[in-house]
Amino acid sequence: QNNYRMFVNGVMVYPDDHGHGSQEAFASVVSQYPNLASSVDSLLDSLAAILVSEPLLDRIRTLQTFDDCDIEGAFPAYQAIVDRGEAVLPLADGETLLPREAPTTAPSTPEEQHETVRRFMLSCTAKDCSTMIVLKPAPVAVSTDNEAPDFRSLPPELEGERVVTAAHGFNYSIAAVDLDPKPLAKMPKYFKEDAKIAEHYAKLEAAGELK
Repeated sequence: QNNYRMFVNGVMVYPDDHGHGSQEAFASVVSQYPNLASSVDSLLDSLAAILVSEPLLDRIRTLQTFDDCDIEGAFPAYQAIVDRGEAVLPLADGETLLPREAPTTAPSTPEEQHETVRRFMLSCTAKDCSTMIVLKPAPVAVSTDNEAPDFRSLPPELEGERVVTAAHGFNYSIAAVDLDPKPLAKMPKYFKEDAKIAEHYAKLEAAGELK
């Protein structure tokens, strides 16, 4: 799996070159850098503290909820757009998409259909992105949990590129990466995969294998 990767001075040290990793291997890697953390638990606690004090995960979650019609609602809208011979605007173009209440009816107008598809593709990008945290041990005393900074309410316009100093034992920066927009050509693939999942679930339910 590629759920967690660790780099030191730009070189990946975990998992190995073949993508293999384990708790024991991770502990072995961490032990080689005592100036970074005294143990695996210490490092993970610091990473968790940084993540919960930053607004990034909340913002990613908000983007993920843009999929308010699911593929069952987005794919018919996409198909209608294709049938009319129209092109969907790239995610970086068009009007800014904002959080909204989930619609109670299927999109019927061209405008609604375009927005539904764009919101779905944006949510797919957010569901498949990565979070990168760059750490450097802080040269000063660590603040206590009660004194640790909380940036969750920081307005986006004040976010930008910033380095937080002497927090949770580190100077650090955090960012979302792998944000390339998902291609519209994947819409049929998403629809087929969803249908397979629903079909498999129905078979398990009928066989009484769900608990």
